[in-house]
Amino acid sequence: MPRRTPHGSTGFTLLPVVLAMSLIGAIAFLLNRDNGFNANLIGAQSDLERARYAAEAGLQAVNYTIQALGCAGSYPILSLPVTDSNFGGAAYSAYANNSSGSPLTLTSIGTYNGASVTLTKTNAYVYQPFLPGITLPWVTQPDSAAGNDADVDQSKPTENDGGSTNLKIRDGQQQTLIAFNLSPLPAGSRIIRWYPLLGGLQPGATISLYLETNDAANNFSVQLITHGWVEGTRTGSVPTLASPGVTWDRWDGLSPNTWPQGPGNGYDPRTLIVVPPPPGAGWIDIDVTDAAVGWTSGVYPNYGVWLVPFTNARNYRFTSSEEATQTTRRPKFTAYYLLPCGATAP
Repeated sequence: MPRRTPHGSTGFTLLPVVLAMSLIGAIAFLLNRDNGFNANLIGAQSDLERARYAAEAGLQAVNYTIQALGCAGSYPILSLPVTDSNFGGAAYSAYANNSSGSPLTLTSIGTYNGASVTLTKTNAYVYQPFLPGITLPWVTQPDSAAGNDADVDQSKPTENDGGSTNLKIRDGQQQTLIAFNLSPLPAGSRIIRWYPLLGGLQPGATISLYLETNDAANNFSVQLITHGWVEGTRTGSVPTLASPGVTWDRWDGLSPNTWPQGPGNGYDPRTLIVVPPPPGAGWIDIDVTDAAVGWTSGVYPNYGVWLVPFTNARNYRFTSSEEATQTTRRPKFTAYYLLPCGATAP
């Protein structure tokens, strides 16, 4: 027989069920509404990303077009931009602020599904042609007044050698610092690796040192210096207020703060290049292209390079920029570079 409901309780047994079902329905509604809202957000964000990719492609396209035209001008401008109406479903329109000259400001507008992103690039330089075998490199071989080089001595940590006529590298004792003034290169100059008419890829920038001794052994590494330093004019003596100079302990021999990485270690731990021992006395060319690109582009300041000996490296002795009697053996910096339109080579 059917189960009877007690008198007076008719319908109350179903009430919790009805309430629970209503709550579940409300939650489902909210979840569906939120899921739809989130989906719209995700879709809008995806549209913006696609538009940004198109804008970035537009910057590359207009820059390529301008570089191909060279210093002659007739660059794409707002009224006649570089366009692509179907860049993977997106579109871009890109142009320069002037039809000639250098540097330029480039603008690119990317669109996709109603979303729009505008990107700009300032100081976009246009370059004169580089002709291997014809374009001359820039070479600087500074004298004692313009050159910055010194060695520091672990065994004499408070002495400055900025006025010495040579530079030394020796394991457990001496390390060498050297920097060149690159400001004569016009703003926007771009140091590049290059191919000669015959031969393989060549460095864009080299530091050349004249090795006086012929008993050098083992490698030495080239590191980027991470702090400014003072060359000094002392020859193995302690610097003074009137004549400050770099030592093993301090970047000017006087300041209370030591090198950022500790005494005798004011350089980036990442090695720029490892130089093998030469067969004898003569010139050593060190490829510093990557460092020079960073210096001239402002990615990091030009404090020069630090030459650090490997274990058992001995008796590297180079001619310093202080050398008066053999000026042709002073350290050299050589750069191959693109020159901006309108600029004159130093």
